[in-house]
Amino acid sequence: MMTVRRILTIGDNAERTDIIRDGVERAGHQWLGALPPDTDLRTEVARHEPDIIILDILAPVSGVTSRLLAAVREIRRPTVMFVEESDSRMAEAAVEAGVSVYVVAGLEARRVGALLDTAVSRHQFFEQLRSERDAARAALEDRKVIERAKGLLMQEKGLSEPDAYAAMRRSAMKSNRKLADIARGIITTFDLDV
Repeated sequence: MMTVRRILTIGDNAERTDIIRDGVERAGHQWLGALPPDTDLRTEVARHEPDIIILDILAPVSGVTSRLLAAVREIRRPTVMFVEESDSRMAEAAVEAGVSVYVVAGLEARRVGALLDTAVSRHQFFEQLRSERDAARAALEDRKVIERAKGLLMQEKGLSEPDAYAAMRRSAMKSNRKLADIARGIITTFDLDV
């Protein structure tokens, strides 16, 4: 069963907007309308709650395009960007902002559905990678905090490494808290004592 997605378009060329609307509707999705490129994308996304954003940029205007891409970065929704002309800086900026699909001179109604599906798949893939990266960073930070707290206990209390770790584990289990939270408390306590 296909998921019907809500699509918001940003663009100001009526002919191209008709092609996009036709492609969205052919693919069985709901077209929410088109807004001008100088719109406040964050506000409009909050108001319309689209599942996917389509940016149709005929002639990129650096300030307008930069604002749109900054909003895309914050909004974190699947985004298809159609451009008629491109350069490497524009493509790089779009990818860095989180544009899922970047299409140069290829706006055709029959392709829109497949591009929307691709945008959703790529967005989900990159969100999963981002989530895994964030979890790995948090785990590494927790590990550093635990090691620092263990070192402080060894230095200040004369405990061996296994005993310092065991003391922190007992405290975590007794208070039903994470080991990293106990370690942060130990660091704070010793920092205050200095």
